[in-house]
Amino acid sequence: MSESDCLEKPTLPVPAMGLEEAVRQVASMAPGAKLLALGQTVFWDEPMKAGVALAAAEVGVPFVAGVHDTDYFAKLSGVRRSSAPFIALPHNDGSTKSLWSAAAEFSTLFGSETVITRETLQKAGLRFQRVAKVRPGFLDEATEAWGWRGIVAQGDHAPTTMEVGADFAVRELCNTLQWAVKTSVEAVDNEAARAAGEQLTAMLCDTADDSDDNLAGIYQELLPRIYGFAASRAVPMETTRTSHLLRLNSETFGQPRFELFERFVVQGSRAEMCAAYNASIRNHTGLYELDRFGSGAIPFDL
Repeated sequence: MSESDCLEKPTLPVPAMGLEEAVRQVASMAPGAKLLALGQTVFWDEPMKAGVALAAAEVGVPFVAGVHDTDYFAKLSGVRRSSAPFIALPHNDGSTKSLWSAAAEFSTLFGSETVITRETLQKAGLRFQRVAKVRPGFLDEATEAWGWRGIVAQGDHAPTTMEVGADFAVRELCNTLQWAVKTSVEAVDNEAARAAGEQLTAMLCDTADDSDDNLAGIYQELLPRIYGFAASRAVPMETTRTSHLLRLNSETFGQPRFELFERFVVQGSRAEMCAAYNASIRNHTGLYELDRFGSGAIPFDL
């Protein structure tokens, strides 16, 4: 092999594509199809999808925002800090190291779920053993992700969002949102930010007070309002929930969304589909052929 063969070949820059053009191309590949955006909570990254919804409206593509209400609330083993059914916790590399939240998480301005690991601090020369003797809670404090909180279910079993009554969770949700808004407003420190923060907080608390639905229903009701808040204008959209989209019964089984599932369970096509799936994931670490999961197994995503 020559020296020139070892040199890295230059790569050509990929031309940037605008959002509207990307949506237009998606529409041309699947004419008549709707764009679906699913999210576990309306207070995390969902409002950022308002730009996609507006771009979709420009090219005539219907946009649907859905609440992923079949996902579970976070549950942290061995942690019971109050008698309340739900509690907001930070994420650190100590007492909440195994925390994973999705159904209700919040961040302040510039905050994120970025945990500083114990190993990182030790490599920098910090001697935890010595510090911990005089400051027992130092590990939690030093490794905490700044500006982030996740709501955790404190019962024996973590419920899904659609199983949570509004009365059980809304107080902790309102309190945590108020914390995020207050911290953000203090960083900006102007009247416009303060007014916007009050508007955002009122959306949740007022909607919850006026609703007889569960938490998933409140999230669904909030979606158009939160999108509009982020875009400073009304956003054309439909709303739904995964518990509605994925409901499989005698009335819904014929819908196109279940065609792929049908091919894996109907006797005439099952063998061919399983063989194709097994071939596609073979030699990929962490992925296993369906035979390992027993008779009738289907891919996890289905």
